[in-house]
Amino acid sequence: HRDLHSFPTRRSSDLIARDQYALNFSPQVVPFTNGSPYVLTFSNLGKTNVSLRNVICDGISSIPPEGIPTGLVAPNTFMNFTLPDSGKQAVLAHAPAHQDGRVPFECNVMILTLDKKNYRLDFTWGFVVKDGAASQSFTIPHQIKEMD
Repeated sequence: HRDLHSFPTRRSSDLIARDQYALNFSPQVVPFTNGSPYVLTFSNLGKTNVSLRNVICDGISSIPPEGIPTGLVAPNTFMNFTLPDSGKQAVLAHAPAHQDGRVPFECNVMILTLDKKNYRLDFTWGFVVKDGAASQSFTIPHQIKEMD
């Protein structure tokens, strides 16, 4: 009968230790684009849930998260933000100033972790404009900073 009870079990202290371990690191949130040039996706590569607030880009209005109102992103999942029509107009309005057709916007998103710490992820969201429309977009992540 001893063999039946000798398998390893997960104790609550193991789970607490895992969560505490995960909370000792800054969030691992990565922005990327995929498909539509006007959709920005954030992937949570970390070990705990994070909440994302609105994306803020210079010259573009605040962009709310799609779907879940709180912007909660579980580990190994993602959340999309779609540029509103006013943002699309801003991209096209800035295009003539960029001869190469690459129109960059400096952006950030606020991240709240389980331990109630606030972080800001700065990144560049760029658009490739051809013939009066954005044909694709790209992101360049900068850094995640802990906020006071």
